[in-house]
Amino acid sequence: MPSPRELVGEFAEKPDFIEFWDRPIPQDTAERIVKIVRGDKAKYGSQASELAYSILTQYGVEQRNRLKKIMALYEWITTFTGPDGCNRHFQNDIDGVEKVSHFPQILYTMKHYGVIGDCDDHCVLMGVLATSLGIPTILILAGRSPQGFSHVYLKLESRPATPKLPGEWISFDPTPDANGNHQPLGWEFPWNRPHYKEYDL
Repeated sequence: MPSPRELVGEFAEKPDFIEFWDRPIPQDTAERIVKIVRGDKAKYGSQASELAYSILTQYGVEQRNRLKKIMALYEWITTFTGPDGCNRHFQNDIDGVEKVSHFPQILYTMKHYGVIGDCDDHCVLMGVLATSLGIPTILILAGRSPQGFSHVYLKLESRPATPKLPGEWISFDPTPDANGNHQPLGWEFPWNRPHYKEYDL
């Protein structure tokens, strides 16, 4: 099986269309991201599945262990480096404009520059990969104040529900801070709950 890095290069497509809308982030941002993830999964599902399973193979993860699948995805995305060996995952949008790239376009910037984008792009990439593995995934739209929403990230179901126990979900937020540092898997900023919405992917 090809390595994840080889598949990133194989499936990458030079951007020819990127969705833009004006800032500040409108409340329908999440709906637009959900639409992109679902559309990209339908269009690029086989490539996403091949890449996701290659990642699991790289980390020696058994197919039945969902939490370890999630851990492998998180480890891969937070340690990915560009062609020069540098990790520069985060790249802000142009000032005053909000954009979201599609799955193969994110792979293109990863392949050539080691760049994924901002929180929107991280959610598209990992939302497509996680759902291709059959992992239930939700998108979180959050904000720190009543003035609006400022961040999106994912939650993945780490343990399915049973007749006796509810399912367990883990926060999956690989977007680094301004200094390029990643929080550990499961970390979640204590957002103001009234400014927090969930959307199924």
